[in-house]
Amino acid sequence: MKKQILPIWQPVGKSTNHLTRQIADKIGLKTAHTGTLDPMAEGVVVVLAGNKRLEKIKLASWKKTYEFDIAFGISTDSFDGLGLITKTNFECKTISPKVIQSVLKSLVGNYSQTVPLYSAIKVAGRKLHQHAKYGNFKVILPHKKGEIFKLKLIELKTVSVKKLVKNLIAKIKLVEGDLRQKEITDCWENFTGNIDTTSIQVAKIEVQISRGMYVRSLSQDICEKLGINGFVSNLIRTRNGKYSKKSCIIPYNN
Repeated sequence: MKKQILPIWQPVGKSTNHLTRQIADKIGLKTAHTGTLDPMAEGVVVVLAGNKRLEKIKLASWKKTYEFDIAFGISTDSFDGLGLITKTNFECKTISPKVIQSVLKSLVGNYSQTVPLYSAIKVAGRKLHQHAKYGNFKVILPHKKGEIFKLKLIELKTVSVKKLVKNLIAKIKLVEGDLRQKEITDCWENFTGNIDTTSIQVAKIEVQISRGMYVRSLSQDICEKLGINGFVSNLIRTRNGKYSKKSCIIPYNN
């Protein structure tokens, strides 16, 4: 009997829905998944095949663990690198690890967040990013409630702005579909051509969180408490329930 729970390591740029359909074609069974990853992220996606897909709601409740970087001093409209720059503030204060750790500690427990505009959540019969595409920026963004089980600072470092942007553009080129890639790439390239600042602070953070929560929105809540703007420059789902990268039985390589 074919395996019906398939942990897959999804690469940057791949659509979770597209990947799930391709797995279905490969194994000859209907499939579903237990939660999408953003296009700029990579990590563990659990694909359910055959009758197991009927347990999607139950299995999607697994805790998920992420490592993510917040680059301070720059904001984007998507809260990650696949967005247009909305604000820069390189005159911002230098943040200490102690201050960041204090903010992270304050967020552990019951947690409520606002869903990002550039997301696939449906409102009034249309995905939020489609509302944005057609100029409806007044759509009411839904709120989600969940729980943060663990939130800790792994590292705080100083990173070259040009190197950071170069890595972002390389990821954007991998993204499937029509998600403003040309406009966003031009924005980042123009940005690096017109700045004097050579480096910014980047915090690497680990979070274990309940289902359906957006790390991008969490990043903005962290930044608000720190009194500084920032965006997610890197995102990896390291665990999905009990599954890690080592558990991925079908590495995706197409």
